[in-house]
Amino acid sequence: MFQSRLFLLALAMALIAIQQDATAQQGNNNTAANNRLIYERCMMEDTIVNSDLWADEPKIMSAGFGFSEIVGCADTINQQTVLQCQGAWQTDVVCTVCKDGKSPNRNGKCAPGNEPPNPPPTRVLTSAGAANALDVVWGSTFSRQGGLPICFSWPVIMSTAATGVDFEFTKATVQSDGTIAYSKIYAKGRTSYPNFEKNEKHCVVVAGDWGARLPSTIPGASWPVNLTIINDTTPLMLVGPNGPVSAVGLSINSSTSNPYDAGKGPYLLAAKVSKMNVEGEGGNAFQEQICDTCMPNDGVSLYGKTRARYRLRMYYSGGFTPNGVRALKPTQYSRFFRVYARHRNGNLVALPRANVVYRIPEPISIIGMADLGRKQEEYDNCYDEDRDNYIDIILTGSRKAMARLHSIKMPTKRYKGMDYKPLFNPGGPGSTPFPNITYTQPSPPNSIRIQNALVDPKVVSYASSRQCPPLG
Repeated sequence: MFQSRLFLLALAMALIAIQQDATAQQGNNNTAANNRLIYERCMMEDTIVNSDLWADEPKIMSAGFGFSEIVGCADTINQQTVLQCQGAWQTDVVCTVCKDGKSPNRNGKCAPGNEPPNPPPTRVLTSAGAANALDVVWGSTFSRQGGLPICFSWPVIMSTAATGVDFEFTKATVQSDGTIAYSKIYAKGRTSYPNFEKNEKHCVVVAGDWGARLPSTIPGASWPVNLTIINDTTPLMLVGPNGPVSAVGLSINSSTSNPYDAGKGPYLLAAKVSKMNVEGEGGNAFQEQICDTCMPNDGVSLYGKTRARYRLRMYYSGGFTPNGVRALKPTQYSRFFRVYARHRNGNLVALPRANVVYRIPEPISIIGMADLGRKQEEYDNCYDEDRDNYIDIILTGSRKAMARLHSIKMPTKRYKGMDYKPLFNPGGPGSTPFPNITYTQPSPPNSIRIQNALVDPKVVSYASSRQCPPLG
């Protein structure tokens, strides 16, 4: 996950900049102290620009157990080490698109130096993350932990999540006699990744021993059933319409969120249509190098300003992937999602396919998806994307038609003559799962109403002096 040469270069450059700052401020040049400053100043940078308010009040929208053991899997990620941490490894991936995102020419050739990677990059073979550089991404070191995204209705001031305790979970464990014992557990690491873009930052992902790979009816099963935000010396803060507010005291019951139970995969939390706006897209230079093949990934970068007129942003509980490893592609709207609009005559009208003009009666067309990875001429199974908690559906057409958007559905199976598929979080099986390993379950059929933010975009910004130093 964090093995790219560009990321290591960014880490070295950030280390130089932070060393200079640390030397001037503290007279301390040791690596651990510097890495901590990189984490606090770069990974958990506070700047928020044009980030959505998903509800009128601050609340935790989801905090379900994500997956087990694959965060900090091993120093070296390969098929054998991924098997040992019970992750997924895809053995059937072949790269066919040139490294620069272009299609091979009619003779099957790419420009010199841009031949398709062979072997494929590790990041498209597995979702298991390496154990190196954990302290600059997660704020601590550990091995073989699970991941759990905590998603709020308002964006998080990330520095307040970087220190202290903040997140108190109640964990249930099924005993041999069928009774349930409860215990308190806390995160071993927390990060803004992969939700680090300045117009995102609603989710803090925490690492820990969240539970066992068992359905909740089986003795030995364990999973978090409740989260409460507790007070500490740096209380967790969110940004609302009137500025920062404390998140202390917020809680959520997640007793039915064991991802190893059937039907408990990731699901939609909210959706909002607004005018296309790229303000706040991207993170700082250090953050972007973690996914150096993912940026820029906004609607304008993929489709152009003329076509990308409106954005329907989806917000969901956990990473959406077709199988736990493989990236979602900008062209795959019709495989997973189905948008509905309210026709002027009162009927609900489906918009099941991209690049078709629907009239309700005003014209509206879905161009494709964005906030995934970079634009390419075509998308193969080596395509990489950010795997965060947001996907944008990019639209064009009449503003009146946009105001008629009603809901978005994930059918997950054959529906109305179309073959829809479910989605998995990063704990899913991949395309070639190992035998005798339990992977997370796919998403259930679910839907959500679309919020109209065409007039009032319902966004907030937050200026901070805590910024990552330039990496140059």
